[in-house]
Amino acid sequence: GFPTAYFIATRAPRARATWVFLITIPYWVNLLIRTVSMKFLLRDEGPLNGFLIWLGAIDAWADPRGLGTAPVVPPPVRPRPSPRQLDLKAEGIGTVVWATGYRRAYPWLRLDLLDERGELRHRGGVTQEPGVYVIGLRRQRQNNSNFIDGAGDDAAYLADHVAGYLGSA
Repeated sequence: GFPTAYFIATRAPRARATWVFLITIPYWVNLLIRTVSMKFLLRDEGPLNGFLIWLGAIDAWADPRGLGTAPVVPPPVRPRPSPRQLDLKAEGIGTVVWATGYRRAYPWLRLDLLDERGELRHRGGVTQEPGVYVIGLRRQRQNNSNFIDGAGDDAAYLADHVAGYLGSA
């Protein structure tokens, strides 16, 4: 409160930051101890949960709401083997979306879209190949293009371009 602020304000200017730091240490320690304590008390195997289970309070609350039963686990999906070839026109496929992972490597790409360094040639995500677009590349249109918050602007730009391409196709 006020006495603490007055004490800090009356110290030498070079010592004020040190006093602020020293005075806030107990607050940070308190926050840390409370956070760790709450995590311990409220965890699945914690004492509070164990006590509520022992009382039957959790089942009494969950059963009327249909939450007391174990979740239904669906059977595992058994995918068919991947085809070795695919005629996109014959199959009626007009759009292909894929994720390439964290490293930019395109040994699977059978189009002439790479420059001498192995990077995709594009302007803002639009390649010279009709209907082929890229998104999420580093500095594609702006500095944060490869992050979730930056890819949205690039996606809006490309959506307009794709709509124009599909309208002319």
